Parts: sequence; C-alpha cells; structure tokens
Amino acid sequence: MGAAFGAQILLKKVGRATRMAAEAVGASALTSTAPAAYCVATGQLNHKAWVLWLVNWLFAADQVHFVWLRIRGMRG
Repeated sequence: MGAAFGAQILLKKVGRATRMAAEAVGASALTSTAPAAYCVATGQLNHKAWVLWLVNWLFAADQVHFVWLRIRGMRG
C-alpha cells in the first residue's frame, strides 16, 4: 500500500494528464482491503479473494472515471 501511495504522489506531480491515473492507483490501494478481509474471514488467500479485489477495483475505477467525465463536461 505504501508503494501505491508513493506512485499516486508521483503521478500527481507529473501534471494534470496523469491525475486520473493517480486516482486509479489510489482506488487499487483502497480496494486491496477486500482480499485482506476475505483472508481474515475465511483463512484463505485464493483466487476468490483476488476476484473480489478486481470487482471492487472495477467499481471504484468506474466511479473515478464518472467523476472525471462530469468534471470535464462542466468545463467544456
């Protein structure tokens, strides 16, 4: 999670072109708690845990993308 935080900071410093990518990296770090919770609940870290992470990340990334599209729509 620390690496994702560092990557997010670096992407934000590059400029506006990479801000959405930085948000996607942040979403991947936040959604990494899904497989961790699955592991705690079941005692297993298997493919189901990673599918759970992927589904959560796709949902979060879709939300980030939607907000960015709305912001760009307001500007243009």
